[in-house]
Amino acid sequence: MDKEKITVIERPKTISWEEISSVLKRAHEENVHKGIVLPYPHLPPEVLKKKTEGLGGRIFVALYDGHVVATGAVAIIEKSFWCGKGKYAYCFLDAVLPKFAGKGLYGEIVKVQEEYARNHTLDRMMFDTDERNKRMLAISKRYDYRYVQYRVRDGHNSVVMVKWLNGCPYSRLKCALMFFCIKWKKIIASKMREL
Repeated sequence: MDKEKITVIERPKTISWEEISSVLKRAHEENVHKGIVLPYPHLPPEVLKKKTEGLGGRIFVALYDGHVVATGAVAIIEKSFWCGKGKYAYCFLDAVLPKFAGKGLYGEIVKVQEEYARNHTLDRMMFDTDERNKRMLAISKRYDYRYVQYRVRDGHNSVVMVKWLNGCPYSRLKCALMFFCIKWKKIIASKMREL
């Protein structure tokens, strides 16, 4: 497999949502034992399309010999966190087939998402993932994402990460302390509701 034969582009009309759905499902099934948990692995193609287009987003695909081997979507959303409010580039539906893992494809998807954000004059990107997704969280730290929020949900808890495209205005320590406090506050509140 030659990395030069892989191209990352916005989804052409020749690539169906069924193929994207299939890649997400396969990536999840083949990666879950490695600690990579995808949030939408079994959503039907029409739901994936509606989710992406409903946010006004774009989906990018990495193609190898005309087949999708990785995906990543991005949309502009309005959010408010302790570290700032306003518009963010929201990244979602990121997946790489295991056969193509370790080739820098996730990094290529992130570059395209960053370019999209910069073209829309945004200075922050965010995504959320299941807290059990240890490998994805570690990879994201390498791309300079920082933990900023914690969500307690039925069936799973998730971590929200933000990347500042012009450099983070907060120290790593401040981000870590704020995240730690938010996480435990939400966990305690969740436990209290269960009582």
